[in-house]
Amino acid sequence: MPSTSRCGAALAALTTTLLAAPAGAAAAPTLALDRPCYTPGMRIGISGTGYTPSGPLQAAIALGSVIHTFSGTAGPAGEIDSGIEMPDFEADALDATLTTVDSASVPPGQPPGPEQMAFAPFRASTFGMIVPGWGNGHTLGIARPGRTTRIQALGFVGGASTTLYAHYLRRGRLVKTTRIGALTGPCADVSTRFRQFPFKVRRGATYRVIFDTTRAWPNGDFGIVYPRIKVTGGRRPIRSLQAYSTSPSAGVAPASRRGTSTRRLNSATKTPS
Repeated sequence: MPSTSRCGAALAALTTTLLAAPAGAAAAPTLALDRPCYTPGMRIGISGTGYTPSGPLQAAIALGSVIHTFSGTAGPAGEIDSGIEMPDFEADALDATLTTVDSASVPPGQPPGPEQMAFAPFRASTFGMIVPGWGNGHTLGIARPGRTTRIQALGFVGGASTTLYAHYLRRGRLVKTTRIGALTGPCADVSTRFRQFPFKVRRGATYRVIFDTTRAWPNGDFGIVYPRIKVTGGRRPIRSLQAYSTSPSAGVAPASRRGTSTRRLNSATKTPS
């Protein structure tokens, strides 16, 4: 289902019509999504029935004040079995809605009515994390072994499990894997306290730390990579900028995700973990 524009007057009218529809009105077409949450670049799996066979369709994703529009064609039985790439957005997380319109059944010159529309709400989330003092993935981070620090992780939806792990590597070899905590909610998030480098380390050495949802290492899971963390016993590290910011100026380089289209965070290309 190719994208046609970021915003359009037709979709503004579509959204207005939807909100103004009587409470008892029911949309004839149906619409369902394959997940409750998506992050930028993920494939939104779409299914539905009740559309005009082989007829044209319109779809829209409302993300805050921005509406992304798409077009497509229903199957020969009036079904939808397709996908849309989740667009980028300027927020950590927000509520979103996907709306579809059976364009073939809309009378010429008139806005679509409830009987020609279907919609599905979902949660939109950034994929990223914050570890105070560890930098943003492009700068050298500083860690103090054994120090308890609050970690925040967002958007691990679709991972291999619902548990977040940290893999500590030095010179390309695994030194230690630790459990961080359980990922919860529709977008698989966690905010908890953890001990930095809870093992015997070489002071002054630089480590690579990868957060993902698989205990074993190596693995094919997607994750967040901190490529350079220096172990020190010095002063308490300064809190870093939000590692999951969607601005191009900061961000932790994420690793690749299996089974979906490539996701990006702060213009950093993912690399396999």
